[in-house]
Amino acid sequence: MIRPVFDRIAIIGAGLIGSSIALAARENGAADKIAIYDANEDVRRRASQLGLGEVCDTPAAACSDADCVILCVPVGAIEAACEALAPSLKPGAILSGYWNKPDKMVESCSNLWFHSGDRGEYDADGYLYYHGRI
Repeated sequence: MIRPVFDRIAIIGAGLIGSSIALAARENGAADKIAIYDANEDVRRRASQLGLGEVCDTPAAACSDADCVILCVPVGAIEAACEALAPSLKPGAILSGYWNKPDKMVESCSNLWFHSGDRGEYDADGYLYYHGRI
């Protein structure tokens, strides 16, 4: 058996695209665990009935300990989704961009702090010095 690429992936948005990704990830063994969140309770219920993965009540719960987070939300909801999941992102986790909208993703996440687990400091001249992992 092929070893999964990820221990846990989180899919935020369980509509057509998100559920299709969940099914493909499950069928192809992309991850040991698949966590799903959708803002709509009816969609979460349906995702549970379909057995798409662990259906979570919050984006933070879905993202907890995920190696990869895939956003499948409308463009207008990217900022709110990023704000909701940013504090729970695991250091080193991959956060998917938004298809053909890289500028929107950067704009939505630019005011957020993502904690990578790295330690560093800026000197008086603005140079960043890397000190290692936390």
